[in-house]
This record gives sequence, C-alpha cells and structure tokens, in this order.
Amino acid sequence: MKRAIILDGDRVISFVLIVFLMGYGWRAAASTPRAPSRQSNSDAWLVMLDKTGACRMSVPPDWKLESRWPGHVIAPEQTESTLLAGTRRNRVAMSDADQKALEVDKVYENSPDLWFYSSKPIPGAGGKPNLIVYHVNIIRDEGTCIAQILVNQSHLEDEIRRIAVSVSPTTAHRPQ
Repeated sequence: MKRAIILDGDRVISFVLIVFLMGYGWRAAASTPRAPSRQSNSDAWLVMLDKTGACRMSVPPDWKLESRWPGHVIAPEQTESTLLAGTRRNRVAMSDADQKALEVDKVYENSPDLWFYSSKPIPGAGGKPNLIVYHVNIIRDEGTCIAQILVNQSHLEDEIRRIAVSVSPTTAHRPQ
C-alpha cells in the first residue's frame, strides 16, 4: 500500500534551496580543490545573519558574505551557502522515513534539537569537482535555523563541522 507523502514547510524550503544552490553552484564552482593544510582561527571568523536576523552562522575569514542577499555566503571554491529562519518543526529526531525523503547520505548528528547531515555528492561535470551539500537544522522557539552549506567534496570536513556548530538562534531570538 502506497502512502501519500506530506511535505512540511521546512522540507519544501530545503528542496527549493538545494535546487537553487545546485544551479548556482555549478555556474560558480571552481575546478581546483581546496588545499588540505589550510588552518583557520575561529576567533577571526565572519558572523552572518539570515535575512530576518533570527539565525546566525560563522564562516572562515576567506569566505565572502554576499551583500546583495543576506544569509548567503560564498566559499573560496565559489560555491554558495545559505542560512535562513524556517518554520517550526516537531522537536524530534529524524525518522528513517525523514532520512529517506530528504535523501540523507551521512548523518553527523540526529537529535530532537539538531539535524546535521549531508546529501549524496553531486557529480561534477566538465572537469569540475563533485559538490556536496551539508544540512543543519536547529530548533528555536519560533521555528528553525536552517543552513545549507555547498562545497567541493574535497573541502575539509572539520571546517564544515565547525561551521555547523556555529549555527544558532541570535541572542534576541534565543529561548528565555
């Protein structure tokens, strides 16, 4: 028996952002992989806010904030990542059905308050490297903070983890 798939607002937003980032990322992705020996001081990282000011995320200083679009940032390999304030979701871990619907490849954390996972790599074309999208979804009182980090597959996973743990509600939007 087939079940109807019911999409909530966050899933629809996530899907639209993935499609947008994939299209933008392919136009902009550089063909040179990131140097594996790069170190960055998290104290010098840039802090970005989503367009509503409800969510924040820190990125390394060699990433560029996109001034035309609040909540967007460009990685050194010329891929775009996005931060937005999403609608409320239930405070539960991702179920197996959620993971299947979201096409999760690798789970880094799956708790009621934090979903951190990656999608399957997107094959590069025309000599460009494979891309990978990391997803962060954090509960806040009024909804969620959602980050989608699009980078070359060779990007340092440690740096992505550091970016992911920086995603949070802003002080003005934190639970009391």
